[in-house]
Amino acid sequence: MFLKYFHVEQLNSALSEFTRRVVTCQKYARGVGARRSYATVKQLARECEADVNQLNDIVRKLSNNLTFQQNELHKEDARLYEEKWNAANEPEQQGNGPVRCKTINVR
Repeated sequence: MFLKYFHVEQLNSALSEFTRRVVTCQKYARGVGARRSYATVKQLARECEADVNQLNDIVRKLSNNLTFQQNELHKEDARLYEEKWNAANEPEQQGNGPVRCKTINVR
């Protein structure tokens, strides 16, 4: 098959145009795929954020409960310490003699 010189130029320009259109189609296809992928990743990020917020709420509630329990234990400890101190320092009557106080070692 013999081609004239202008046939080669026509085929070359047709090939260039075809290549440009193929690249454009590939670009759009990649864009669609990237948008779908981004949407999926964004949805997973929202779900993870909701889970993290829920976990933070649980930790905050537990922390508040533990703080309350710690304060109650501290009050109870102080009350028991005061009772022990008062019981140890009450005067004791021994017969008709002088009044004596008990002494104990306190923390």
